Amino acid sequence: MVLVWESVVQIIPSTGDGIVIMTNSSNGSAVISSVLCYWRQWGVGAGTADACPAIDVRIPLLHAYQTSGISGAASLYRNLH
Repeated sequence: MVLVWESVVQIIPSTGDGIVIMTNSSNGSAVISSVLCYWRQWGVGAGTADACPAIDVRIPLLHAYQTSGISGAASLYRNLH
């Protein structure tokens, strides 16, 4: 099994606020996306068009494919879609 560690750093230069998120899973994209959404809403205000990033499903789908084959990846895709 291949684990992919994920991390992201975001900064709001005008306020000096920043956030660092690290996950120890190849499925960390969903966690990162959710946390960034709440943080951005806090930083720029709810209702802003770019406040919530889309979840990049490529990494979780690749992990599902590597561990469970095409049926696992297809099942995960149906659940995420």
